[in-house]
Amino acid sequence: MNKEIENYINSKVLPLYENNDESHSLSHINNVINYSLQLGKKYNLNEDILYTISAYHEKISAEYFYKDKFWENNFSEEERKIIYEAILDHRASSKRNPRSIYGKIVATADRQFDCFEDAVKRTYTY
Repeated sequence: MNKEIENYINSKVLPLYENNDESHSLSHINNVINYSLQLGKKYNLNEDILYTISAYHEKISAEYFYKDKFWENNFSEEERKIIYEAILDHRASSKRNPRSIYGKIVATADRQFDCFEDAVKRTYTY
């Protein structure tokens, strides 16, 4: 994993989740990141792309990601488009299937729960 990307996400993106409710908490984001990376290894996918999609997959919008100049220096235009679309596509409320394997993996990771209690908490607080 690219350390510059990892450090940027850890210092600039993840702290934005610290005050979120339990359904979109930093703990949830970290779970999605970890599960996405595990799934991504099975398909030999780009960890930097998965890490970025997973970190931005909640209230921080795809637009916020796309407008951030940091990403222009770290991903190609094609990679940024994949990330942008996967952020949009992962949501359960989306009417269409994710457009890429990256979106499918993050959508799957977002729906995983460590236990039944987590599922109930996330559903209730959302």
